[in-house]
Amino acid sequence: MSESAAMVDQGPVTRGAAIQGLIDNVEPGRLFGWAWNQANPDDRLRIELRLGSTVAASTTASSLRPDLAGSGIGDGQHAFDLPLTPEILARRAEISVVAIAENGEAVPLPIRAARRPPVVLTPVAPATQAGNQNQREAELAAAVKTLSERNTDLQERFDTFAARSDEELKAAAAAVADLLERVTTLEMRSVAIDEQLALVQRQSLGSAGPNGRRLDTWQIALCCLVCFAAGSALAWSVAGISSLLLGR
Repeated sequence: MSESAAMVDQGPVTRGAAIQGLIDNVEPGRLFGWAWNQANPDDRLRIELRLGSTVAASTTASSLRPDLAGSGIGDGQHAFDLPLTPEILARRAEISVVAIAENGEAVPLPIRAARRPPVVLTPVAPATQAGNQNQREAELAAAVKTLSERNTDLQERFDTFAARSDEELKAAAAAVADLLERVTTLEMRSVAIDEQLALVQRQSLGSAGPNGRRLDTWQIALCCLVCFAAGSALAWSVAGISSLLLGR
């Protein structure tokens, strides 16, 4: 028998001593309802759940329910709930709920609780439970293995990158040293080229060379060739160093 089976439709709403009330809902473990004194709306009635002549639980009808105010039941603060313990349910045939007025008059409240369909739990076979547990353990083990493999792969990549970076730094340092040496050599050649160009300029303006004669066409061509070779050597050196640094 369900909790509400012995507590359904026990008569009309009580109106003795101007008290109105109703038990209108039963849920597992709790009983819900409302009660108020129409002649004295500010009075918060005492509610008792009795087993025969024994008071098993009590409360005050003072909780707010908006639907009560909308239905004209005072200010709506006349709701209550009571516990339904296993001991109370074991004596459900003796249950009664009463509202007690200020003058001590106890007015029984009818019970019109909507029955809720019973919740049917499908038992799970032990073998199925064991199978599900084994599956979860296998999935967890697979996830741990995957994480471990990814961690190892990341560590290997980091070690490789660290080693490669160290080699690149050493190569870059050597390349910079070589570049400085080549730049020094090219600077010396540039000074010599500047002297040759100055000589060419003086000869072209009609001045004499160191030996007192003008530079001929072949000497001018030779100076140009030397300048071109020096520039090419400088460009080749810079390109080689850039390739060394950027190619890694």
